[in-house]
Amino acid sequence: MVSLSVLLSICVVLLADVIFVYGEEVKFSKCQKFQRDKDGVARQYEQSCNIQKVFVDPCPDAASNEPCKVKHGNEGAITVHFTPQFSATNISSQAYWDQALMNVPFEDMDTNGCKYMKCPMEKDVATTYSYKIGIKSTYPPDIYTVKWKVLSAEDPTKECCFRFRLKIVP
Repeated sequence: MVSLSVLLSICVVLLADVIFVYGEEVKFSKCQKFQRDKDGVARQYEQSCNIQKVFVDPCPDAASNEPCKVKHGNEGAITVHFTPQFSATNISSQAYWDQALMNVPFEDMDTNGCKYMKCPMEKDVATTYSYKIGIKSTYPPDIYTVKWKVLSAEDPTKECCFRFRLKIVP
């Protein structure tokens, strides 16, 4: 029979493993998407994805709804749990600084999403995407809204997109 102390030790190790793998759950928002209709009028439309949870590591301030702090030269990791409402054989992914006039992509990001999740991606099947991103010393210290997209390489209109805040510190 397994002793209570052994069982508790196993539970602590498993809990620590989950926290280490996923980081802290952060507040996120869905991206707003617009598409021009046949008359040229931009209309908002729904994403083709249901995002359940976003985790960032490190993000010790997530509980107080503060931006995730990442130091220059360090890595940040992101894990997203989502259910796509489309299937895709090849997946692209990209993170951007979400600017008012345009999106500025993160430098040197590997955009082959299939390296960081199971492919092909199946419609209505819960999926997890995990990526580690380096924070270069050339990125200016500031608070940024990061826009992250996971999308079909065959049809870029089919995407999962969310935003969260990141604070780069020296």
